[in-house]
Amino acid sequence: MLQVPELKGIITEHSTVGKLRKTLISHMLTLFNGVIDDDFVELRTKVAKTHYRIDYSPGVIHPVFIM
Repeated sequence: MLQVPELKGIITEHSTVGKLRKTLISHMLTLFNGVIDDDFVELRTKVAKTHYRIDYSPGVIHPVFIM
């Protein structure tokens, strides 16, 4: 992730790779577990607000998955 300049700036300013790794794993597992309830919506809203607050663009993460 730190090889993508846009992500490196966001990560070093707002988080760590370890924390993001844990968060991403949890996020992906809950996306596909078949449960869409209030907790699911609350977590997605929290993630969206955080992305907005740190000026994160979803298109930035795509190169990470390609690597």
